[in-house]
Amino acid sequence: PSLGWAVVYGALSRTLWAAGLSWIVIASVAGYGGVVTKLLSFGALMPLSRLTYSAYIIHPVVMAVFYGSREEVFDFSPFLLTYFTLGNVTLSYGISFVLSLLFEAPVLALEKALLGRK
Repeated sequence: PSLGWAVVYGALSRTLWAAGLSWIVIASVAGYGGVVTKLLSFGALMPLSRLTYSAYIIHPVVMAVFYGSREEVFDFSPFLLTYFTLGNVTLSYGISFVLSLLFEAPVLALEKALLGRK
């Protein structure tokens, strides 16, 4: 792409992405989301969304420990990058699952018992 298009993309990409996500949320709340609303409110995705948020919170710690404990410099290759990425994702989701069982599930059960929520 030309320099002009690169500048336009750099200036507007994040704003337009946020506007697009906002439109999806507003349309879903207002009842105009259609299949997108049904997909996003599908009950089976709720545990995955909780684990994904926990993994998002945990993954910087996993990466800091992993890369901070390296004693030598290594050359990146596509294979090595894939290997490290899959390892970090697996470890982050594994830790998230354990933390969810230890903390989030009991709190949700307590909230359900005290407040009578679904």
